[in-house]
Amino acid sequence: MKQYRRGDLSGTPGSLGRTAALAALCASVTVCDRSSAAPLEAIASSLRFGVDHAAHVRQYDPVFQKPITEGGSGVPIGNGDLAAVVWEPDDLTIMLNKCDLGGTSQAARVRFITPTAKRLADRVGRLTTHLSLFDATATITYEGGKLPESAGWMWRGRSGAAPPPADEDLGTLSVVSYVPNGRNVLIVRYEEEPKAPHPVRIVLDRWVQKQFGDNVQA
Repeated sequence: MKQYRRGDLSGTPGSLGRTAALAALCASVTVCDRSSAAPLEAIASSLRFGVDHAAHVRQYDPVFQKPITEGGSGVPIGNGDLAAVVWEPDDLTIMLNKCDLGGTSQAARVRFITPTAKRLADRVGRLTTHLSLFDATATITYEGGKLPESAGWMWRGRSGAAPPPADEDLGTLSVVSYVPNGRNVLIVRYEEEPKAPHPVRIVLDRWVQKQFGDNVQA
């Protein structure tokens, strides 16, 4: 049996191919100083596989095209400690609760009431509630006089076409709400441009839920 010295590849099967591959690898290695490191890092970063996480998650965002009248179907937002649920039983309503406070009597409710105009759920227009799964933000938009794309022959769950819009139906509304990470505060940006001006009253109160055994008076 022939003995080979360490590093001696002559006479071994495939030795020529391994030698050529090793030579090609050595030829491709470039020794650079610090002055050329920055351009190389820029090239490397441009060649990395990038993922647009926000765009990927955005395609699964739930969107409601009619008023959310049941709290169980409301849009949840929060930071893991302070939670909120957004829906439109009549006026725009946000329920607040904290994870370490037991009992339903600890819940609070924020309502945006327009006393001299139609309630939001009764207006003739396109009302959309959008939940961003990427940053846990609820966005409510309203366009007066326009019908939802999926309305068909149903209007607000009732058969028949929508009634003609009145002046108090017209206008636009945009409400963005979220609970920031690390801060137990509810942030709401409310922007409305109605055709018929009306006041907006913000009411914060206890939310008494008797159906869950809450007998505490508000």
